[in-house]
Amino acid sequence: MSIPNSTEDGPRPRQKNALTTTAVEEQLLLAFRALGAEGDYLVRGLTTLIKSMPPVLPRAAQSEHSRSLVEAGVMTAEDVAAAEDELAQGALPLVESGGWLSSAWETVSLDSASAFLHRTPQDIVSAAERGELLMVEIGGERRIPTWQFTTRPVGQLLPHLAELVPALLERWQPLSIGRFFTTRQEDLIDAGMKTPAAWLEDGGDPSEVLDLISAGLYR
Repeated sequence: MSIPNSTEDGPRPRQKNALTTTAVEEQLLLAFRALGAEGDYLVRGLTTLIKSMPPVLPRAAQSEHSRSLVEAGVMTAEDVAAAEDELAQGALPLVESGGWLSSAWETVSLDSASAFLHRTPQDIVSAAERGELLMVEIGGERRIPTWQFTTRPVGQLLPHLAELVPALLERWQPLSIGRFFTTRQEDLIDAGMKTPAAWLEDGGDPSEVLDLISAGLYR
């Protein structure tokens, strides 16, 4: 693994007290080893995500808020620039990576889904190709998001997925769809707000979920 210090747009500024490349590699390897066998696909997928991120360059202009801090004498222009660069180069990519990892972890391998659903892997793949369930690829491995599984009874798929999957894929990326299905929605009321997954599992009208998807309402 190597971490370049420059981009086509010029050298990437080094942060103060930055870890050395060797230290970063060691920490990442130790963290992923702790995940066991499930860590392999996460390493590949996260590497692909990081490579797809645009390089972060120093900000040339200050925001309105930043200028007000400088004008009020709260911070110097240099302090504001350093804080903004640190945020862009560290916190924001970390949030994006963290969100991706959370969603990616909420999937199971094709073999695990096969055992859980009592269906052959090929049957699951064929069902995904027909749009009857959602399958994603992470780090070169086909994975099944677990929000699609019922809990009452265990070992089945949520009803009406075939009606919803096409609309879901038009609205959101596959790894973001799970957040919608596991978030309580104001418009799904039945003895309290329900998640779309619980709504469908309890026999709720799928058209109510479809309306939320079509309207892009995700809250």
